[in-house]
Amino acid sequence: MTKVKLMDIVVDPTIQVREVENHTVSKYAQAMKAGAKFPPMLLESKTNRLVCGNHRYYAYKSAFGPEQEVAVEYKLFDNEADLIRHAASDNARHGRPLDTWDQKRIAIRLAGHGDSAEAIADVLAVPAAKVEQWAGMTVIVIGKQGKRKLKNVEPVKHGMEHMAGQPVEAQAYAEHERHDPGIPVKNMAAVITRHLTNGWIAANDPKTIDNLEALYTALGEFLKERVE
Repeated sequence: MTKVKLMDIVVDPTIQVREVENHTVSKYAQAMKAGAKFPPMLLESKTNRLVCGNHRYYAYKSAFGPEQEVAVEYKLFDNEADLIRHAASDNARHGRPLDTWDQKRIAIRLAGHGDSAEAIADVLAVPAAKVEQWAGMTVIVIGKQGKRKLKNVEPVKHGMEHMAGQPVEAQAYAEHERHDPGIPVKNMAAVITRHLTNGWIAANDPKTIDNLEALYTALGEFLKERVE
């Protein structure tokens, strides 16, 4: 075990297997300020890439700033797939269980490195048929990292399967990842229609009215294009 500054740790989103939750980061940060001890984070030897401990990393940074020295351990991995498998196994054993979104991301990362559906299923403890289904529910996210253009294969949530195979801008995908609840649009439309019909909408709530007006405008444009 050794110590390094947070600013020297490299966070690589292509190997991150779990979405970082702000609530967990905040909870860890408060505990750290109170003197709680956490296990060392795991870094890849030579590159300083963060393999295990994303929530701890952001919590330390929130609590103490990027100059803070933290305890880490180093490990040498055979290849990228080996690194992701290790991160997936570690996350499956510690903290909250991996949700379906996490599992989809891991499956797609490992498939991109040549792992079979059966091997991925073994890592995630899910049926191989499920892994094969996830492989057909991806989009190509287009963005930039500095001056370098990126094209990453990423999963889409349930209800957005019709997007599969399409290119999506990074900003739009980030909104999908953060805000879409994974409910089919037909179901969401049915809920809104039922609430409006039954008078269940809070008409005195400005935010609700603003969102409904935005929906009205977007629906008008969408339906107008379909008619034309």
